[in-house]
Amino acid sequence: MVRYILLTACLALCTAWSSSTLAKNYIVTQGDSLARIAKKHHCTIDNIKSANPTITEQLRVGQKIKLPAKCSGGKASKQTGSGKVTPDKKAAVKAKKPRTVPKGTINTSYLADLLGAYGYQPKKRFKALVVDITLDRSQKKILRENWYDYHGTGRIKDDWNPGSTIKIFSAVGAAIYLKSKGFDARATASFHDPNGITHRYKVSDLLTDALQKSDNLSHNRLVQLQGHDFLNGKILKPLSYAGIHKAYDQPQWLEVTGGTEWLKRSPQIDLELGPKKRTIQARSSTGSYKCAGSSACATLEDLAKVMRRIMLHEQLPVSQRYNVGSYELRTIRKALQAHRRRGMEAVNAIEDAFKPGEVTLFHKPGYAGDWMTDVIYIYKKNSPKRWIVVLGNVPGRNAITRGAEVIGKILASGDLE
Repeated sequence: MVRYILLTACLALCTAWSSSTLAKNYIVTQGDSLARIAKKHHCTIDNIKSANPTITEQLRVGQKIKLPAKCSGGKASKQTGSGKVTPDKKAAVKAKKPRTVPKGTINTSYLADLLGAYGYQPKKRFKALVVDITLDRSQKKILRENWYDYHGTGRIKDDWNPGSTIKIFSAVGAAIYLKSKGFDARATASFHDPNGITHRYKVSDLLTDALQKSDNLSHNRLVQLQGHDFLNGKILKPLSYAGIHKAYDQPQWLEVTGGTEWLKRSPQIDLELGPKKRTIQARSSTGSYKCAGSSACATLEDLAKVMRRIMLHEQLPVSQRYNVGSYELRTIRKALQAHRRRGMEAVNAIEDAFKPGEVTLFHKPGYAGDWMTDVIYIYKKNSPKRWIVVLGNVPGRNAITRGAEVIGKILASGDLE
């Protein structure tokens, strides 16, 4: 009898231990996402997906999910491999995230924790910044705004190339300058180049071509139109590390204009809009500015700040708005929204994380020195949510695609909130 009792007890203990290590079932509740379930049970999204091959990011309340042994809910040993984080680190994610990031500061750890929870471990030179914005019910002002970057990369000045993303700077500066002179982007600008040839452009075409087609000569002309001192002094000086000094596509630029590689001198420019005419005399730069020896420079934060003022113009206090006309604002936004022949990888990856037609994206990609960069504004329809995402990575045009895909899933799930 004693032997029978001991055997029964042993079987019961073994059965209990075995059931704790095998897969369990979890019932989805309101507000659940794969990331939140993974955090709660101390595992990764990949662990859950491996036990549920048909599962998708869109969960429904009452849905039954298998939780494998790695999602037991107890403490587990440190995991290694692509994107996996320790249970202790995942458990601390919410504790480290403040409800509101103090104004002017960037949370440098929470985004990295979320990327890890989603099974993504970026390469060493990966850079990312995400701005999470919530509007009020009327969608007329910003209610909350939090800034997050990947390990401090939002303010890094070196070790990357912003490429053509900085063309949003030249476009905004030209629009502001035109208005200050009493003109709008429907005006024609005639540039009297050093080689004696005059080139005429409609300014709205320069804005569209610089932003949508990423045309280098149009960008250079926008810098000349406003002048080196106006752009670098009044527009870019308030930013942390932004500057534009040399022409893009210098061989073609020198051939067309007969000038120099520098944009520090603007030729005489004649503005004309209907009966209104004005001559702007040739100007030479007299100021000293950031990254003066390079073609252009910027931080991810600089790009996000300018995109924020372009896309949230109506929600910002008047004191924070760019002094641009409504026609110029529409022209810039339309160019940023348009489909491009190249540079759509990141926006497509983010858009795919949402339901079809749920979001509209505006962006300016850039590719230079094997660096792929994109600054993206995400508008969620019928919602107070807005986001700005800036990404940079090497090598190649697909370098930021995986990061954009994961960040899109994080935003769509609501895990950043």
